[in-house]
Amino acid sequence: MVSAGIGQVTFCARVPATPPPEAAAAEPGRLRAEPAGAGRIRLRLSAADDAPVAGVDGRVDFSTLAGNWRSSRPFATDAAGLTRESYALAGALPVVVQVRTPSGPGFLPFVIEETE
Repeated sequence: MVSAGIGQVTFCARVPATPPPEAAAAEPGRLRAEPAGAGRIRLRLSAADDAPVAGVDGRVDFSTLAGNWRSSRPFATDAAGLTRESYALAGALPVVVQVRTPSGPGFLPFVIEETE
């Protein structure tokens, strides 16, 4: 703001300024369902660059698209990023899968429509 004095000419002008640098948002990790036999699945967690997310603990949430069935189970991953636990989802398909971890990359939810 520039002023020539009280009661005189006053005008405002934008002063160019460099915006603060923004931190790059971490790209979310990826989830894949892999058959574990007898209608069960295990989840493979990988980072955005496909590197396995190893040694992570958290919770996996399952929610049906029809009805109101929901389940939340603990999980831990091995060195290959595969959950040590397996999950039986027969009768609940299609189901939305979401993973929550206290650390590490976030993961986008996905839908499982059938298991082998």
